[in-house]
Amino acid sequence: MDINSGRLSTVSAREGVLTADSTRRTGPVRTCIGCRRRDLRANVLRVVADSRNGVAYVRFDARVTMSGRGAWLHEHCLEKALTRRAFARALRLTGPVDTSEIEELARQARTTLSSIVDMESGLEADGHPMSTQR
Repeated sequence: MDINSGRLSTVSAREGVLTADSTRRTGPVRTCIGCRRRDLRANVLRVVADSRNGVAYVRFDARVTMSGRGAWLHEHCLEKALTRRAFARALRLTGPVDTSEIEELARQARTTLSSIVDMESGLEADGHPMSTQR
């Protein structure tokens, strides 16, 4: 999209994205189903639908090798995609969609991240974040 005019440019999505500071980043571009923003493929995660017993399960495809229709998602947009019910729409699924696997992985990632932040914040020394005692 041309930043100045708001119109689509003739630059192919495969050639890259023009950022606000007018620098070109190259690589495949994908649209996040949570926030609907376009970003480089390296910055978004792929999810695919896997059908078992008539129920569609949404799974992360970390290696981008699973077959089937995929959708792309920023890590921080998972909650937004869940509230918008974007998985069924993006993956063209009808019927019930089970997102428990990706919700659990996201929950584990948040727990791990918060424990790392707590350990590095200085709170473990004497309870004061500005403490120099170890």
